[in-house]
Amino acid sequence: TLADLVPEKAFRRRIEKLEVRFQGLRSAENSQAGVEVSFDSQATESDGDSAAAARVDYSGVAQLSPLKVGGTLQVLQLKLADLYPYYSAAINAEPLSGAADISAVFDISLPAGKPTGRVSEINATLSGVRLRLPGSPTPFAEIPSAAVENGEADLAARRITLDEVAVDGPAYTIVRDADGIINATRILKTAPAEAPQPDAAQPWVVTVNRFELGRGRATFEDRSPPTAARRRGPVSQTAREGCAAEHDARGRRPQYRGGHAGADRIPHRGEPGRDGVGTRQAVGNARRIARDRGAQDRSRPVQTVSCAV
Repeated sequence: TLADLVPEKAFRRRIEKLEVRFQGLRSAENSQAGVEVSFDSQATESDGDSAAAARVDYSGVAQLSPLKVGGTLQVLQLKLADLYPYYSAAINAEPLSGAADISAVFDISLPAGKPTGRVSEINATLSGVRLRLPGSPTPFAEIPSAAVENGEADLAARRITLDEVAVDGPAYTIVRDADGIINATRILKTAPAEAPQPDAAQPWVVTVNRFELGRGRATFEDRSPPTAARRRGPVSQTAREGCAAEHDARGRRPQYRGGHAGADRIPHRGEPGRDGVGTRQAVGNARRIARDRGAQDRSRPVQTVSCAV
């Protein structure tokens, strides 16, 4: 049984059908030996279910002093859920299902315990992938098949380059919840900002030269409540006009409710003014009153009014 307790969720695997062959193994410096390793890898909770086993085959060379390995690695039917402990700290997308076939050629040295070297000719195919976000009973992404071709990783530079990534027939469900948060923004976990450490390792950089997506489809669900239209205005004006006058369903110009004609509106030409005053004088009085009232309104606090639209 192999156990790694470093990840947030422990990684445990049961190794079965293990076969190891060495040819010319020596302890002399820079002496290389031929190595062949093959085994089945199962999750410990699978209880011997052969369908859950991944097949691992390695053929290459190994060197003891200094420690170095190189050769070809092939992994068949690797369950994505088995690797989740290693990326769960950065990604919320939990794999409900999905398997990968992976092959690569590598040449890796471990001076001072830090791996250096390259992994090249990285090719992988994925099938039956279903991803779910925490707290959701259903997956937000389903990917019937995907492929990665001709990838390369530089361990010292912490750089990964993928020549081509192709995804076929994916289906996505995009949801905006009641708080207005879109589920796609929750795929990556955000860590609190920390002061940079002088010896902190540089982050990995991933480059995809070509990306293809075919026969994809997406569903959008909006579960947020209706948005309220907000209007800002002086308190006295808001109280006088009201939302009903501001959004007249029949499209009429809003009319003030209450007040005197001479104070709240300008009389039409030819219309007697207040108290029988002539039109010209009434117009002047109304404009002066409106100007003074506007100055008073501007000096008062401003409130926000919500009107359903």
